[in-house]
Amino acid sequence: MDFVCLLLACFSQVAFNTETMPFNFAGDANSLLQLPGVALSKTPLNVAMLIVAPKGLAGSAPGWHDAFAVLAHSVKLASKQSAHRIELMALVPDTVPAQAKERQAFERLGIQFLSVPIPVPLSQVENRAGAEILQGALGAYEQLKFYGSALDDYDRAVVMDADVILLKPIDEMLEATTRPYAASGVYDHEMDIPGSRFPPINTGFFVVVPDKKDFNNLVSIYRRGEIGGDGWDGSGTGWTYGTGSQGILSYYYNQVHPDHPGADQFSTDSPTKGLDYPGMTWTKQPASSRFLPQDRSVYNVVETTPLLQALANGSTKVDRVAVFHFAGGSCPKPWTCGWFENNDQLCKAMTKRWWRLRREVAAEQGLDTSVKRCGDGKYTPLGLPL
Repeated sequence: MDFVCLLLACFSQVAFNTETMPFNFAGDANSLLQLPGVALSKTPLNVAMLIVAPKGLAGSAPGWHDAFAVLAHSVKLASKQSAHRIELMALVPDTVPAQAKERQAFERLGIQFLSVPIPVPLSQVENRAGAEILQGALGAYEQLKFYGSALDDYDRAVVMDADVILLKPIDEMLEATTRPYAASGVYDHEMDIPGSRFPPINTGFFVVVPDKKDFNNLVSIYRRGEIGGDGWDGSGTGWTYGTGSQGILSYYYNQVHPDHPGADQFSTDSPTKGLDYPGMTWTKQPASSRFLPQDRSVYNVVETTPLLQALANGSTKVDRVAVFHFAGGSCPKPWTCGWFENNDQLCKAMTKRWWRLRREVAAEQGLDTSVKRCGDGKYTPLGLPL
């Protein structure tokens, strides 16, 4: 079955309006790792921004309805200050019930609906021990994150989870993701294990240069299912504290040549691992890698102890954050009404921004704008007309 053909038949192109907005989203010249070989271009790019939605929207809990709406609104605002043409889509498995209802729900939020097949059901993974391992995390739905590489009608594809928000345009990241690099994002050093070759990639937000060859190679590797304690295909990469897309994408973009994707043909070149925060050590990639690591205090920011240290010593600032990810337990998703330290300025600022965006969504939808935070530990959904 040609999954790419199925995919490309599923949607039409609708770009965001690029009129000027009243917020200052100026770029930050220090916001990415300027590695050798990267030449930034100001040629307008066609960019697909893909929200992974394994359960759809209409069938999800009301808090997630609001998360999708807030993320879509933040993308719309950032897109108005971008030099590039941005389209926002939801990646939804074609097995999710009530597809017509799902399409309508997403389109009401200004999100294109992209229904796609899961390339390899777990029952078709050739290594049965590997199939058992791959049941973790989102299971076969982790393959939704491969689809960024399939959209080669676009210059770049951004794949993201619904629990992120954009605070600024990501033009520098989009422009830096170019030859010799095919993907860009941040490493999840906290999910790494001792003795691994490459850290896992935090796949809650990353950029790829679409290429159907990469998509098909990823599907083939997943189908083989050769994953265990020594990583994918025995590469030393991909076995993390959790088995999801983080490991296979790190293995593929760091060690696999797209023209030689065989199980015994991967590169054994290794990086010099760092923390990837200002004032700390940076990861140094080998020349054979096609992955460009980014500054973790700017893109796909997850609150970590080293980041809080960098903020405390003035190596970075909260206002440098371009993309924040409400992941992990340190900064809870706002709609879960979780607790965080009152002196946690990063989480406080990001949570405040999320609620501000929520109020703007409420105003646009003609809904109640008076709710500004959780009340008595309980979240009041917007009541979106989905």
